[in-house]
Amino acid sequence: MKPNQQNRTMAKQKMHQKAIQIQPENILLLEGRVNYTYIHTNSGKFIFAKTLKSFEDSLDSSQFIRTHKSHIVNKTHVKSTFFTGSQGILKLNSGKEIDVSRRRLKEVQNFFRKH
Repeated sequence: MKPNQQNRTMAKQKMHQKAIQIQPENILLLEGRVNYTYIHTNSGKFIFAKTLKSFEDSLDSSQFIRTHKSHIVNKTHVKSTFFTGSQGILKLNSGKEIDVSRRRLKEVQNFFRKH
């Protein structure tokens, strides 16, 4: 994502005839399930009929990291990281724990070392 796009709305959704907008900084994590993505925020979970990959392409890669085929995490909401051998877990400020896939483990470790 380009720096001047950071203040743009990440996702829009109509809910009960009301449009909601989600800013990237309010996203805790994105969870993909087939062709749908659940966006988790402090105020709730919202479903979108878009793939996780389509969201990944529009997110700021210095702020968000794909940890698994079904998860993208916002680094500002990560409380702690645990890496042992071929396993990794990210604990979010909300208390939720997100597994890191073996395939993405090195990339996630490097991401959190740099940031």
